[in-house]
Amino acid sequence: MVLFHEGIAVVLVGGVAIVSLALAILAARAQEKSGNAKLGYVKWAFALFCVKSLVTGYALLQDPSQSAEVPADFPLGHGHLEFLNSAFDLGIVLLLVAPFLRRS
Repeated sequence: MVLFHEGIAVVLVGGVAIVSLALAILAARAQEKSGNAKLGYVKWAFALFCVKSLVTGYALLQDPSQSAEVPADFPLGHGHLEFLNSAFDLGIVLLLVAPFLRRS
């Protein structure tokens, strides 16, 4: 049996969004201070992670599967959300790996 409480999930996803945004801001400040262009990749990776969390939180809050009627136009069904989150994950991983591949 899996314990699932929508409120807990939304709070956790919201917490991830806040921490990711804070880390993106810290990376941006570190980039400004150090002048290291590679920190820009880290900054954008955390920003993308924040956006991913916001989209997931929105989908959890607006999830029509919790109601009796599911609108046909709801854009973030489970399958779509899995696809979108996988695309975000790929973007995050590529941004985190890019500084190691980039010559400077």
